[in-house]
Amino acid sequence: MAATIHASTLKRPGALLGLGADEIGTILGLERSAANRLERLLVRGGQLAFELERLMSRGIWLLTRADEDYPPLLKERLRRGAPPVLYGVGEPVLLRHRTVAVVGSRDADAASLDFTTALGRRLATDGIAVASGAARGVDTTAMTAAVDAGGVAVGVVADALDKAFRRQDLRAHISDGVVVLLSAVHPEARFTVANAMRRNRFIYCLAEAAIVVASGAKGGTREGALENLKAGWVPLFVRVDSDAPGGNRELLRTGALRLTRDDLEFAGLLDRLSDRAPGEQMVVEAPPTPSLPKRTEPVDVVEADLYQLVWPRLATYLTEPRSEREVADYFALELVQARAWLKRGVESGLLERVERLRRYRLTSTGPPPLFDRPT
Repeated sequence: MAATIHASTLKRPGALLGLGADEIGTILGLERSAANRLERLLVRGGQLAFELERLMSRGIWLLTRADEDYPPLLKERLRRGAPPVLYGVGEPVLLRHRTVAVVGSRDADAASLDFTTALGRRLATDGIAVASGAARGVDTTAMTAAVDAGGVAVGVVADALDKAFRRQDLRAHISDGVVVLLSAVHPEARFTVANAMRRNRFIYCLAEAAIVVASGAKGGTREGALENLKAGWVPLFVRVDSDAPGGNRELLRTGALRLTRDDLEFAGLLDRLSDRAPGEQMVVEAPPTPSLPKRTEPVDVVEADLYQLVWPRLATYLTEPRSEREVADYFALELVQARAWLKRGVESGLLERVERLRRYRLTSTGPPPLFDRPT
């Protein structure tokens, strides 16, 4: 659908708002049933608009696969597996830099972190962005080394984006326009192992090459590297100095390529790695785009605002028992957000949980006391 919208005169999903089924069907060439379904979905667009406004007030933006600024390598490599929506904080123009993925253990030893620092500086000096997971250890060390050397970094987070961008070690860099954070899950979603594993593939697919600094015999770093080798997204290089972890050499036996400290001594690292890697190296040239205004301080908002606006419709919908998934689907929410709303309703006495059915229903239509704004 994203490709169909982009190829039409509408160009962007937002242009669908306010159109009827007949207009939608004519413009997009849809059958009547599909156009009617899309119109019904758009009726719920008001709730989505409230949510977008709330996120933007915090400095969080989003890109859909239909947007021109959506990273082209994600669509090229993951195809239908590319996330339909990316949430971000910072300057989205940073996504247009040539990029190398730098990954490794959260508990890397001092030698590995020293190598990571040298690697981040080399890439920054070469004008190459660092892509990593913004976790402690190798990830954060690579990103910090790059920006301290005058470069830029892309962090793909696996947990709550609205917490990640408030971190003291990242916040100033984001405000300075040299770090951008991305997430494929809602900014308030909690960390899960499944999200972390999916995050790994996005890091690889944003880059032109990937470097594993420190891998264990098992764990997320190793699994992400093996997935990349199997899929063939980008050339994978592994640090093989004498003090490298044993897990690194295990990756060599599965098809990874060698990288030593000596390789960091000379300029043009990415191009030299590309020459050593088998097959054609994909390089995407993209025209520069205007950057968004910088936000140095997130705007404080009252968390209950969106819930207050949607409550009348939520109350009407819950006159019959509904499950968490039904609420999420009806209001186009992440499951975690639907669950939070329902929990809030139960705690305020407005909703009750029917344990036998694992559903929620309305007990009162009065305004929730938690909506009283602080004075």
